[in-house]
Order: sequence, then structure tokens, then C-alpha cells
Amino acid sequence: MSSVINPVGPEEPSTYWRRRAVVIVVLLVIVALFGLLVRVALGSNDEPVEVAASPSPSFGLTMTPEPDPSASATPDPSASAGQASASASASPSPSPSPSASVSCADSDISVVAGTSSASTSVGAGMGLTLSIENTGEGACTRDFGAGANEIRITSGPVLVWSSDFCNPSKAEDIVTLGPGEGLTTSVTWPGKVTAKGCPANQPTAQPGSYRVVARNGSVESGAVAFTVK
Repeated sequence: MSSVINPVGPEEPSTYWRRRAVVIVVLLVIVALFGLLVRVALGSNDEPVEVAASPSPSFGLTMTPEPDPSASATPDPSASAGQASASASASPSPSPSPSASVSCADSDISVVAGTSSASTSVGAGMGLTLSIENTGEGACTRDFGAGANEIRITSGPVLVWSSDFCNPSKAEDIVTLGPGEGLTTSVTWPGKVTAKGCPANQPTAQPGSYRVVARNGSVESGAVAFTVK
């Protein structure tokens, strides 16, 4: 035991103590490494330990969520009324009557012929009229130009005169007629018997019974009778 405490040898005692210290340190390092390896090997099979999160300090402040303005706002009666009004205005309106861009059907047009008097003298001539009326339920358009209109005078089966003979214009005049609305055009018959091209030296119509018929497109009027005396 005295040799452990008091080393014996040819060298100085301090040398032996340093050697012993080095050996002891090496042994301690080896033991520590061995223990670390054991803990690592054993720790891989351990279940993870949940650590409860500690609440963060509030420092005396109470945090409350800000309210949603859209959820907490008090309904505005005036706004509700405005929305109801907007909904009412957005509702579909009744279908309008036919647009004026729709052409009048022949079945929606009536044509009437007229004379300025019931009789006239030989060679005196007479004023004649052509009238159309929209008898349909909606506004529509109709060609009322010279190319669509004609007034004829007949005597029995004979065509005595036509407004197209001396005025063969094909001009159009598109007009808009509301329900019940009409238009009238007039011409003067010179009291002559005419033919296409309105030739010169036309003979005068002789005394007798005559009839006037007016036409707009393919719609004709009833005949109106007059006499030449």
C-alpha cells in the first residue's frame, strides 16, 4: 500500500504521479464513452416524451378577436328597402308590343279608295284618294311609296286609267303605323282614257259608269262607283 501512495523507482516521485494521472484520465474517458454509447443504444427504443408548452405570458393584457363588421353590423332598414326596390326593378318587365321595325303583314292592312264626288262632267276629271290603315295590334312599317301604290279606273272589263301609266315610279317610302293609324295619298284623274307610257292625244272618257280601285302592295280596296255625265 505504501508503494501506491509513495512510488518507488529510479525516477522522481512526481513523474510517477503524472503517469498515474494520465492513466486515470484515459480510463475515465473510456468509461464516459462507453456510458454514452449505452445511453444512445437504449434511447432509440424510448417513446418520445411530450413536453407541455408553457403558456406565453400575457403581461396583464387580454387578447380578444376583433368582431366581423359584416356580421355585427345592425341591418339598415333603408338599405333593405333599397335592395327590395332594386330587386323589383330587376324583375322582368312584360313583353313589349311588336317593334316598329316589324313589317306590316297584308292581313294587318286595310286599303280604301275614294273619290272627290259621286259624279263628274265629261273631260272635267276627278280627285282620287288611296288610304291605308294598320288594323293590327302592334306598330309596324309599310311601304307607302309610289312603287307600292296604284289607283285604277275601270268601266266594265276595260281598264280606263291607272296612276302607274303616267307615273311609273318605283320609289319606296317606308312609314311606321301604330295600331289604328293610317295615311292617305291623292291623285287627279284628268278625265282621259290612258294607256301605258301615257301617250299624247289621249281620248276623253265618255259618259257612263266607272269604278275606282286602290292598291297598296298586294292588298286591294273595294270598288267605289262614280259616273261621268
